Amino acid sequence: MKTIFINILAFGTLLSSIFSIISKNPVILVIFLITSFVTGAGYLILIEIHFVSIYYIIVYINAIAVLFLFVILLINIKLTDITETDNKYLKNLSLVLTVSLLFYL
Repeated sequence: MKTIFINILAFGTLLSSIFSIISKNPVILVIFLITSFVTGAGYLILIEIHFVSIYYIIVYINAIAVLFLFVILLINIKLTDITETDNKYLKNLSLVLTVSLLFYL
């Protein structure tokens, strides 16, 4: 049962990381980044590395990701600037999936 949860959290970490790479909206990018950090910390808790997981939560989620979120919210980003990117990020999706698969194996 523990192995199933570990695999689900590992897959969730990879999926949220991929979504944070291909996201067009910077606010959504930071939310996926926070999700990636939380699932990574849950993964570390399940494999019984408690100190590193608590450090991960305190430093990365509370300090860095929240700082990114506030900086992005304070910058005046227009919606037209975000939607003009077209599909240039989708060209790298196959590369991202290949590298993620290699790290997962």
